[in-house]
This record gives sequence, structure tokens and C-alpha cells, in this order.
Amino acid sequence: MQAEVHTVQELGALLRDRRRRTGMTQQVLAETSGVSRRWVSGVETGRNASVDFYSVLKVLETLDLVLSVVDDPDADFISVFDVEGDE
Repeated sequence: MQAEVHTVQELGALLRDRRRRTGMTQQVLAETSGVSRRWVSGVETGRNASVDFYSVLKVLETLDLVLSVVDDPDADFISVFDVEGDE
């Protein structure tokens, strides 16, 4: 599976689709990922727009998904910083 995600709503739809395809309930996903069922529901419906990144990564891991960050070819500019913070 490969998908572009630009909004919390798109992320929620992707997670819901993957969860359903694996046959997992929201409760099982929540318990396995260390988040609440309410959190899962909020993300899946796009109501929880201020999700913490750690929890998103735990849910992705539970669903056997990884996060990949790529350059946006339509972006007006790209800033890249090295470890020392120099451009």
C-alpha cells in the first residue's frame, strides 16, 4: 500500500481502511497501540486534528505501516537542514 496524505482527515481514512482490511476493531487497535478507542475514532473521523506524533507512529506500527517523507515536486521551495542546523 502506498498513499499520499496531506490532511488529518486523509490520514484517518487511510488508518480506518487499513484497520478494517486487517479485521481489527477500534478497541483492539487502541489496546495494541497504547491509545484510547476514542483517540482512534477521533483520528479516523478527522475530528481529532491535534494528534500527537508518537501515537500516530505507534498506530502505524500496529497496522504494519511505515511513514515515508518525500520531496513534494509541486512545492515552491525546499529547505534542507543538516544535523548541525546549517542550511
